[in-house]
This record gives sequence, C-alpha cells and structure tokens, in this order.
Amino acid sequence: MAGSKTAKYFSYINVIDLVVKRMALQGRGTIVNIVGMGGKMATPHRRVAQPTLH
Repeated sequence: MAGSKTAKYFSYINVIDLVVKRMALQGRGTIVNIVGMGGKMATPHRRVAQPTLH
C-alpha cells in the first residue's frame, strides 16, 4: 500500500481495535461502517469501489 493509503487504512483499524475491546468489556456493542456517499451518488470518475481498490 502507498503511504497515504496505509495511513488511512490503519487509522480506521486502530480506532476499531479500541472500540472492539471496549465493547468486549461491556458485553455488547455495534459497529456501523459509513464510508461516504459513493454508493448513492456514483459518477464515472468516482466509482463506488474506487477508494478501496486504488
């Protein structure tokens, strides 16, 4: 992965790791992944899967 993509990826992973540990201690919780408006407003230059594939 390129540097900026790695930084973006691990920023999500690091937060999720902390949240999952807290949820485990509480015995409950839900994670909702919201990635943006690409799925609702796709255009030729901004495809839905573009951020995860490139």
